Amino acid sequence: MTPAAVERLSLISKALGPNGLSLMVDHPAQLPSIVAIYTNTSIAPQIFLKIDMGGHRAGVAPQTSGMHKTIGSIIQLESKAQQIS
Repeated sequence: MTPAAVERLSLISKALGPNGLSLMVDHPAQLPSIVAIYTNTSIAPQIFLKIDMGGHRAGVAPQTSGMHKTIGSIIQLESKAQQIS
């Protein structure tokens, strides 16, 4: 999930409607792009946490500070979204 993808994913989200766009994240730095998609569309994408299951290709490693930080950031984002609604 990169900032460069926000415009394209916003268009896809609008076309699919609520619960249509699902995104995998593995780092808190990706969350501002998700917020930008929501800002552009007023439709919150579904977020899935990508976990590295041993292949070391993608995902956050289990039981690491990076995983805990990413989960915490996702929870904070969800809390903010509920306060706005």
